[in-house]
Amino acid sequence: MAKERINTGFDKKPQGKYILEVVSIKKKTITGKTSGRTFAAYECNFEVRQCDQELDDNTLRILYFKSQMGDLLRALEAKEISPDQFEFDTEEVKGKLIECQLFWQIVSGVERETLIEIKAFKGEVPAKTAEKPGEEVEWDAGR
Repeated sequence: MAKERINTGFDKKPQGKYILEVVSIKKKTITGKTSGRTFAAYECNFEVRQCDQELDDNTLRILYFKSQMGDLLRALEAKEISPDQFEFDTEEVKGKLIECQLFWQIVSGVERETLIEIKAFKGEVPAKTAEKPGEEVEWDAGR
């Protein structure tokens, strides 16, 4: 028998200033655990282009409720058809850059990543960060 150590918590990115590139924004339908009601949430996937600290992984995924999307959509120059109502094409936002602060917020007793001070990135586009090769372990070797 071999000893294993597993972190079942969330691997959070360090808090600080980030420049992120949008990889995708996908609408998800989620069912509430206690109410059974369904609601919309948006899975936002980013590639980290620049940040204050060195990272092991240059991807970031944040799940937003629709009420949390306003600042991000404004930074992505989505069309605000009336206050807090937006139209945007998920394909057209791919590749757009934002700058923001990432911090940890406690939500329902769990520390989660969130973005604040989100704005469109203006300036010279930073080079993509290099991926660090992951450590291969026996059970995933050769994949």
